[in-house]
Amino acid sequence: FHYAKNYDSTIPGFEAMDYCCRSWDDIHVPAHIQMEGYDRPQYANVQYPWEGWEELEPGEIPTRFNPTASYAKYFEVPENMKGKRIFISFQGAESGIAVWLNGNYVGYSEDTFTPSEFELTPYLKEGENKLAARVFKFTSSSWCEDQDFFRFSGIYRSVYLYTTPEVHVQDVCIRTLLDDKYQDADLQIKGNVAGKGKISLTLRDGKDIIAQAQVDAAEEFTVTIPVKAPKLWSA
Repeated sequence: FHYAKNYDSTIPGFEAMDYCCRSWDDIHVPAHIQMEGYDRPQYANVQYPWEGWEELEPGEIPTRFNPTASYAKYFEVPENMKGKRIFISFQGAESGIAVWLNGNYVGYSEDTFTPSEFELTPYLKEGENKLAARVFKFTSSSWCEDQDFFRFSGIYRSVYLYTTPEVHVQDVCIRTLLDDKYQDADLQIKGNVAGKGKISLTLRDGKDIIAQAQVDAAEEFTVTIPVKAPKLWSA
């Protein structure tokens, strides 16, 4: 781990394979860096956290004081993951994160409170791999992610590798479209799939099967199932 008070104070090229980070400090992950001895917690209510430090226009990013955390992790791919597509999930990084693997730029995200996930497969190699990440405390998203709370930064939620089956549902959207009289409905399922196969759908009420459908698993699919007299939501 390497801490810098702003981007200009970071170590350029730290993500490269020929730059050794092993002499750096160690830090817990997940953890806010302010709870690990770097920077300090800051409470801000209605004002922006950089007020009094820099005069910024909306969308601009602090440059004088913007704690920037650089992480490096050396690892080998587990045996049970070899030969499969491998992804990494950062469950939470505040507030922007850039990611490299073996010196290759993988991607960037600045949504603090939802997972940021990247595919590593094209950049992995046999033996030891070098994962590098740089986390910025303030980004353009900080103008939106601003409310009454303590300001922290860093990789503060879990990080893990995962694989996916050759054929799997990647995303799904389910809508219950009632008619104008709120008597009958269409159950609409949309999604997208990696690979090719078939998808079976079953709607149950307890152990009773209400409706079933099967569809070819193309890249995108839509299934509409009529449902007679569904039980409507109630308190």
